[in-house]
Amino acid sequence: MRLTVSGPGGSNVTTLTQAIKVSPGPLTEVMVNPLQITLQVQNTTRLGARASDQFGNEISDAVFAWNALSPVGSIDEAGLFTAGTRAGAFEDVIRVTGTRGERVGEASASVTIQPGPVSRAVVEPPQLTLDIGATHSFTFKAFDEFGNEIPDATASWSLTAGVGTIDANGVLTAGKKAGSFLGAIRVEAAKGTARASATADVSVRPDPLATAEVQPSSAIVEKRATRQ
Repeated sequence: MRLTVSGPGGSNVTTLTQAIKVSPGPLTEVMVNPLQITLQVQNTTRLGARASDQFGNEISDAVFAWNALSPVGSIDEAGLFTAGTRAGAFEDVIRVTGTRGERVGEASASVTIQPGPVSRAVVEPPQLTLDIGATHSFTFKAFDEFGNEIPDATASWSLTAGVGTIDANGVLTAGKKAGSFLGAIRVEAAKGTARASATADVSVRPDPLATAEVQPSSAIVEKRATRQ
């Protein structure tokens, strides 16, 4: 600040140094960071909020209140979010309200909750009957402990010896041995280090009647005697 004083005796100039504080204007906008969250079931992450005036100046003394809509999870007063147990994509489910004086602003964030580790697997169909040499394609599903399906789990297929063959895609080709084979089909579902297995039963029907035999093929039977 420069001050000049003039009078009959002349003039004098004094320079003063003084801080000037410019406060933000009224609250006009609330922002949340990040706007999109991705995490596994029951995991946690922290969100932040910022309030500003119409010129983008941050309002440091704004008061924030957080809310998470059901069933996405919960959030505490400091913005620490804990995901629920239901996987899926949820739009604008985390909301924050910023208040300063009589001015109020709101913002929201979206959440994608991913399934947890593989906990259970199923084979479809769980039972199958087919003819000798016939083929069938089995499928599988993997789930976490809360019943959320894990679509990107991988599968390893195996088959009880003598039932036939099965390839890496779960396609079974029945062998030539007829019978019922409990738990003959086995799949191991995996994602990362987590694994779970499941089995299916297979029955192989005999082919249609092709030959018939009488045993013994020849016999000597005495008069009035019998033989089976």
